Amino acid sequence: MRAHRIRIGLWADLVYLHRTTRADLVLVHHAKLPDGLAHLLRYCDHRIIDTLSGVQKM
Repeated sequence: MRAHRIRIGLWADLVYLHRTTRADLVLVHHAKLPDGLAHLLRYCDHRIIDTLSGVQKM
């Protein structure tokens, strides 16, 4: 529940883990996405869910 505190290096490792293993990762980020993270997310499939109904559809 504190993914907004993860540094960009660990985010890069998590994106790499997802891309190489196809593992699904669910992270909760409670702040605006930093530019570096937004850039990393362009290279993996992801969803941004920002409503309760969106969470309930997961």
